Amino acid sequence: MGYGISFCCETCKKEYYLGYGSGTNTIWADNIIKFENESDQIKKLTRNKNLLKCLKEHRCHKYFQYNNDDLHDYKGQLISDDGNVYIKDYSKYEYINLEDNTKEK
Repeated sequence: MGYGISFCCETCKKEYYLGYGSGTNTIWADNIIKFENESDQIKKLTRNKNLLKCLKEHRCHKYFQYNNDDLHDYKGQLISDDGNVYIKDYSKYEYINLEDNTKEK
């Protein structure tokens, strides 16, 4: 079993869907150095390649990565099950699905 992973850039107002997979094989890195410290085998997975591209493209921006099972769109806001609002103007974000194609293509 697994879940979808997304990367949200609050500076650009873009959400990238990185892909679906096992949590144990997902890299949770908030910068390139942490990403590079992961095993080469895990870095080859499509969703993790997509994460690296997003980290590089948005390196000076405000961003976060999240599990799609934990946060949801509710009335144009990105919220958690317990009601914490992560993005108030979530309905204005551009959605980009990277699951089938890595950004390096």
